[in-house]
Amino acid sequence: MIALAALLLGVFVPGPVEGAVAAPSAHAGPEIGGPPALVVAAPVPAQAAQASEPAASESAATEDLGFLARLVTWLRETTAGLGWLGPFFFGLFYALAVVLFVPGSALTIAGGVTFGLALGTLTVFVGANIGAALAFLIARYVLRDRVEKLLANRPALRAIDRAVETQGWRIVFLTRLSPVFPFSAQNYFYGLTGATFTQYVAASLVGMFPGTLLYVYIGAAGAEVAEASGGAASWGQTALLVAGLAATAAVVVLVTRVARRELQKALAEVEDAPGATA
Repeated sequence: MIALAALLLGVFVPGPVEGAVAAPSAHAGPEIGGPPALVVAAPVPAQAAQASEPAASESAATEDLGFLARLVTWLRETTAGLGWLGPFFFGLFYALAVVLFVPGSALTIAGGVTFGLALGTLTVFVGANIGAALAFLIARYVLRDRVEKLLANRPALRAIDRAVETQGWRIVFLTRLSPVFPFSAQNYFYGLTGATFTQYVAASLVGMFPGTLLYVYIGAAGAEVAEASGGAASWGQTALLVAGLAATAAVVVLVTRVARRELQKALAEVEDAPGATA
């Protein structure tokens, strides 16, 4: 995830919004997965299909990144034109993105770039929790059958479901700190479990904060470095911000490891409990 954050920063941070460089197209970047030289003898169909799989995978990843780049560029430009309403628009858009399974890491970094550390963290945190609550309610009361089909045949989810029955908010909290499956999927999954809405919201509020802070910090620090490089900010202040980012990352990594161990213990207890089924 840190590598993804660094890559996204390279796309989103350079220059102010008004002079932002156009987002890369879906096929930007080196042609790593391009077609082989035409002088090579044509492969048999089976070999051609195998050779095209890595290229297709790389092309899909490039298209995803291009989509996120264009989306975040549009969001930043729109937000900049709204003045004091910008954070409200950004937060509501973030909530909608959570419901629609849009990857949140890019938007979270963009929040730091756009609003800075304090306001960016507040904006993203509120938007993410609103979106998480909406997805939970949609799964529980609107699209339950469809969500059940999407999440079927996943043993890890069944184990977590059983753990929620006995430990409730603690399991939600631990999976927020150390996600064993994507954040957006978690929101819908917990709507199918026995977790109450209050347990879910309370555990999410606490468990989502460290990760939110870290990714917003990455965006804010990246923007500060860009400004310092252009002479618009002092390197002393920038160094303090980067040092704070490093300390925050270290704490989040430590907390995540502890949460992962505790989650593994909790799931093991459920598996070993009498009457547990696969």
